[in-house]
Amino acid sequence: MSSVVDRSRASAAGGVTPPLAPARADDGAVPTDVAGHGAASGAVAGADGAPPARRKWRWLTPTRAVALLVGLVAVGFGIVALRQPTVGAREASTPLLGKPAPPLTAGHFSGPPLRPLLGHYTVVNFFASWCPDCMTEAPQLAQFVSAEARSGVQLVMVDDFGDSVSGARLFLSETGVRSTVLADTTGATALAWGVHLPPETFVVSPAGVVVAKFVGPVSAVQLEQLVVPTA
Repeated sequence: MSSVVDRSRASAAGGVTPPLAPARADDGAVPTDVAGHGAASGAVAGADGAPPARRKWRWLTPTRAVALLVGLVAVGFGIVALRQPTVGAREASTPLLGKPAPPLTAGHFSGPPLRPLLGHYTVVNFFASWCPDCMTEAPQLAQFVSAEARSGVQLVMVDDFGDSVSGARLFLSETGVRSTVLADTTGATALAWGVHLPPETFVVSPAGVVVAKFVGPVSAVQLEQLVVPTA
């Protein structure tokens, strides 16, 4: 009897810590000791005293959060850019600048007959129906032709780059650009003009001299800045 009392007194005095009572697997209880003392409510603290959920996001400082946001925005813009056609053409150098324009020997495909490259401005545009930038460019060419119709500017579109007849006809039907269209089936015309990939556009002066070359989808404004209406 005395031994039982002694053990109880020792336990109360802190001499022996009662073992934790195992929690049942099905009741989700927090382990407690036999005296009913358990862990604080909420997540169990880790070795550093912080709850696991808080330690999980401790790496996300304000600086890192801003950097992460900027990175995600940049990736989004990159994806959009890859899916969209190029906007705007750049003026490029060519050995033809200041020299007489090479002859346009490609066969007539559709539109008005080809006029001589003298006495008026001529815009020579190389395109292909499979080219997304050519489709983007087409409304600009149509706007330019409409605005410059009274000045007698001639627009010549040269279909090249292994394009099919059906593809070219569908392209012209969908875009509705009014122009003289030539079919460069042999590629000789593109070679003579030094064309690599569509769209590429040349401006020929009334003297028959090449005055500009554009690579990419040219705009009506870019062409209007070079073409001076003739009387």
